[in-house]
Amino acid sequence: MAYAGIATIWLLRNDGGRPFGDVLLTALTLVAAALLVDFLQYVHCSRIWKKFYNEQFSTHNSDDALVDIPDSLSISIYRFFWTKITLLVAGYAFLLAGAVIKLRIF
Repeated sequence: MAYAGIATIWLLRNDGGRPFGDVLLTALTLVAAALLVDFLQYVHCSRIWKKFYNEQFSTHNSDDALVDIPDSLSISIYRFFWTKITLLVAGYAFLLAGAVIKLRIF
């Protein structure tokens, strides 16, 4: 959705002078921030799950052991997830406003 938002912003840009108005620039910033948070979530999740796996494997010496996943792992993952969703929703709200202004729909 973030890439689709960026593509839509690109289609709504102005040809001359300043390519983006303030509303579309805000939308672009929010959608790009959502992509950054998505990347950071991937890096963070990879790091913590690898650490958790290594700790459990060294304890049980098996991949087949049943282990409980602590809530602390899930909480940090969901923080990234909801931050990303919030940024996307805000970015699309500004994108919609920018499209209405640019296309003079109302």
